Amino acid sequence: MEYKWYKNQLPDDARSIREEVFVNEQGVLPEEDFDGSDRHCESLVLLHEGIPVATGRITVGSRGEATIGRIACLKAERGKGYGALVVKELMRRCGEKGFDQVYVHSQIRAKGFYEKLGFAEYGDVYMEAGIAHINMKRDI
Repeated sequence: MEYKWYKNQLPDDARSIREEVFVNEQGVLPEEDFDGSDRHCESLVLLHEGIPVATGRITVGSRGEATIGRIACLKAERGKGYGALVVKELMRRCGEKGFDQVYVHSQIRAKGFYEKLGFAEYGDVYMEAGIAHINMKRDI
């Protein structure tokens, strides 16, 4: 496994994975996924044998909180633990930057995935990009 980090940009590998997962599979409008926030975040691409298989990003909110998001893994590569590796690496990086908590806006269908990684839900279910979401957080 190899991790590639990018600051304040959306690398082509991350764009390609997100387009496949969010736009093509889930029907999210491109302008909703590619919202301009990538100019102000750190993106991570996970490569397996040199091939990009998963991605995610860290954004810092207006209150100074670290949020991980846009976690995506190519369909053919799911079930191999790559998504968990991405989340763990994003959390490691948040800890390295001095954050003691990390937040995620989880799709309801992914809630169990995040719970297994120690996240707890809070607040009410809401719609984002036409998909039900729940806020979750975890101490680092």
